[in-house]
This record gives sequence, C-alpha cells and structure tokens, in this order.
Amino acid sequence: MSTWPSGTIARATVRGVPNVLVMYHGDTWGWTSSVYAGGSLKHADEDVTDVCPLVVLDPADARCPRLSDVIRGFLTYVGSASARGDLEWIADEWERQTKPPRMAEPGWGERVTALLGAGCPREVWIHRADGHWENGCGAAMRWYLLIDPEPVGGAA
Repeated sequence: MSTWPSGTIARATVRGVPNVLVMYHGDTWGWTSSVYAGGSLKHADEDVTDVCPLVVLDPADARCPRLSDVIRGFLTYVGSASARGDLEWIADEWERQTKPPRMAEPGWGERVTALLGAGCPREVWIHRADGHWENGCGAAMRWYLLIDPEPVGGAA
C-alpha cells in the first residue's frame, strides 16, 4: 500500500524505465503512467520506484493573478544566468496558462483594438468585406497577425 496521496503527479522509475510521468489514483487503481512501461499503463506500487513528486500550481487558486510580473521583477536580483532562464520560463508558463483564449474573429465591419508586434501601440482595426483587417493608416492584415485583439463595439 502506497503512502502517496491520491492525485499525486510525479516522475518515477516504472518497471525499470526511468523518468516516466505517473499519477497515483489511490489503493484501488494504483499508478498510471503516461507511456507504456513493461507493456502496461497501469502499475502496482512495487513497480513504481524513485518517485519524485512534481509541484502542481493551479492558476485558479492563485492569490496573485499577475504572478508572472512578480517573478520577472526578481530577475534583476538573480545572478545566475541559468536561474534567470528558469524564472523567465516559469513566468512565461504562468502567463500562458492564465491568459484567456483568443476571441473569435468578428464579422466584417466590426472593430477591435490590437497590437501588430512587440513594442507597437494598440491600434483600432476594422474588418473589411474582403476578409482583411485595416488600421487607420490603411495597412491591411490578416486576423492571425493581430496580437491580443479586444472588441471595441459597434460596426464602423
């Protein structure tokens, strides 16, 4: 009988295969692996060794919705380049997982504000009948090129 609580997610050696992603389902189901190890995805406690639990962060439980900004704030105080890289990766992952899904492309005549690239200001873009999006300078772009579009409301 395992001492791990049900729901534990870990890296472990499974039937001699190292570094396998596993989840413990409790005494009834035992361990499940992400890949076949020893010809199976289900494993008894004695088949799973060197268990190293993973830290699971649930963005829904976060007390700091802009945690990525807080993490990036520490980067100037970290001396090691590899540690800075790790913190940047954590911040990027947190941001990716907490970012709302991209809105669906609105119909023609609708307006959105969006970025065209890093460092560019937000602009108003209008959906033309030919499927392109046009800004105030007459530049025409496809929907997938607009970054973080947000509805403005009302047709042009």
